[in-house]
Amino acid sequence: MTIEEIMARRDELNQKLHVALVSMQKTDEVILLREAIKENQRQCPHFSAEYNFAVVDNICPYCGGKLV
Repeated sequence: MTIEEIMARRDELNQKLHVALVSMQKTDEVILLREAIKENQRQCPHFSAEYNFAVVDNICPYCGGKLV
């Protein structure tokens, strides 16, 4: 996946998770969304020469994942 796709997917999943949590939906949907977010973070290269965002507090600026 490209960085653009990672960032777009992150925004989409975070929005769906927010709606699910605010509307008190079933926990199964919340669990599935969190797993999808983790999978998106696993696919992220955590680097882009095009965007060159700064890493703050060891959090990837593209996917939101914690960098080890």
